[in-house]
Amino acid sequence: MNDNELKSYNFSLPRELIAQKPTDKRSSSRLLVVNHNSDNFALGNKFKETTFARVTHFLKEDDLLVFNDSKVIPARIECFKETGAKIEVFILDTKATRHHESRVYFRAMVKPKKKLQQKLKLFLGKSDHYLIVEDLIEVGSKFCVISSSLPIDYLIKEFGKLPLPPYIDRGPNKLDEERYQTIYAKTNGSLAAPTAGLHFDRETFAGLERKNIDIAFLTLHIGLATFAPITEEDISNHNMHSEYFSINEEVISKIVKAKRNNRRIIAVGTTSLRALESLKFEQNDSKKFQINEFHDDNKFAKTDIFIRPGYEFKIVDGLITNFHLPKSTLFILLSAFLGRKKCLETYQYAIKKRFRFFSYGDAMLAFKPR
Repeated sequence: MNDNELKSYNFSLPRELIAQKPTDKRSSSRLLVVNHNSDNFALGNKFKETTFARVTHFLKEDDLLVFNDSKVIPARIECFKETGAKIEVFILDTKATRHHESRVYFRAMVKPKKKLQQKLKLFLGKSDHYLIVEDLIEVGSKFCVISSSLPIDYLIKEFGKLPLPPYIDRGPNKLDEERYQTIYAKTNGSLAAPTAGLHFDRETFAGLERKNIDIAFLTLHIGLATFAPITEEDISNHNMHSEYFSINEEVISKIVKAKRNNRRIIAVGTTSLRALESLKFEQNDSKKFQINEFHDDNKFAKTDIFIRPGYEFKIVDGLITNFHLPKSTLFILLSAFLGRKKCLETYQYAIKKRFRFFSYGDAMLAFKPR
């Protein structure tokens, strides 16, 4: 096996380890710490098991944690065909792609995709309003273009439900409305939660403050493409989806100061990591770290990097993340961070120790090998 073969990132995951609900308290989830140089570790011990409430014990006073403050929107719309059959529409665009004859057009994912066809009417509950499937993006695909006589914001507000991930085999409830959202979520736009941040509660942030650990926020809206499987057996042929992010001058200044002073930057979640690693930077003649990409106050950029083994990390030194799907871009990203063999070893340990996987699962704090 080699680093470019998709099968090199496979492992057997017992279905019962896929978390179906959150823990009673956010920070009571388990935490697996990897590659930490600390007296907390017994000599020769590769991993440290603890609870997320103790995450600050493995952080330094001068660390900088970078969070994604994107907020999940209720983009899951329950509809009915004329036959009465239920069908779900996941809105992929929060802004219309075009307007025509008092209707707005947007991209959506529909399930089940069986018998999906153009001009199919999808009725919104007991309302007189309906959506129309205008175009199938690909034959046999679940992605399509839909039109509505109602604005997208109104659709989401009046008919939208929380879009729980496809591996949670139940509908959303009241608890999900609170727990499938970080406590610092600020900017509407994500179709999935930045799940590493779900473990942070007010007590955790208080602990960061007491230890004088610095924090910063950027915004990257997560689309459903984050769940898209890799179809190429040679992963170097995989085309990564693109996502837009924004980051302000104050945060860029914090990043630059941290790098110049050799302080660790820890990404809270893979979305924060991808955004940070997408920043264009250089070291000038005096070896001073600087970022050259942005020149105004509203700093928007696109990230489409596929981070895989061989990638050289420029900014991020540590990562807080959940446990991911086998053969997924997120597991491959972690394999680039830790090394593929170390990553597989870590996951086998997590499975053996019955850590919970995916969005409502447990967390890992990993540091780059030194």
